[in-house]
Amino acid sequence: MYHFEGDDLQWISAYPIGDTIRLETSSGVDLLCMNKKEIYDKKNPFLENEGQEMFGDYNAIAYYEGFFIHNSTKHTIWISITKNSHNGIYASFHIGERYCFGIENDYRNLNEQGSSIKDTVIIDDSNSKYGDKGPTTDDFEYFKWSKKEGLIEYRLSDDTVYPKP
Repeated sequence: MYHFEGDDLQWISAYPIGDTIRLETSSGVDLLCMNKKEIYDKKNPFLENEGQEMFGDYNAIAYYEGFFIHNSTKHTIWISITKNSHNGIYASFHIGERYCFGIENDYRNLNEQGSSIKDTVIIDDSNSKYGDKGPTTDDFEYFKWSKKEGLIEYRLSDDTVYPKP
C-alpha cells in the first residue's frame, strides 16, 4: 500500500538527480545540484499490527538532498515531506543554513481554506531559523520553493535577489 499521491511527490521532483542549474544576477552566478532522492512510502512491516490496521496508522517519508554554491561556498539543501494518518502532509526545509520545520504553520504558505500547503512556499525569518553560526554577508533573507519548479528565487541580506532564469 502506498500513501503519497503523485502530486505530493512533486515537492521533491523539480530537478533530475545530478543536473546542475544556474541562478544568475548582475553580481554573479550560483549553481544548484540535487544529488539524492529517497522515498519510503509503504507501511512499515515491522510496526504493523491489528490495531494499526484498524486506526490506519502510517508514516510515509520522502526527501531530496543536494547543494548549491554561492560565492564559492557550498550550502546544503535538504527537503523532506512526511505524510501520516493523523496530520496529513507536512514539509521541512533546510536551505543555506536556514532550518524550517513548520511550513504548514505559516498562514502565507497555506491555501485559502488553510487546509493544505500552497504550490509555492516562502522560507524566511517568520518560519525558519539559522543554525549555530554568527551572521555573515552570505545570510539568506528568504527562499521561495515551488512544488513544480523547485528553487525559484532567493534573496541575500545585502538585498541581492537571485531569480530562476
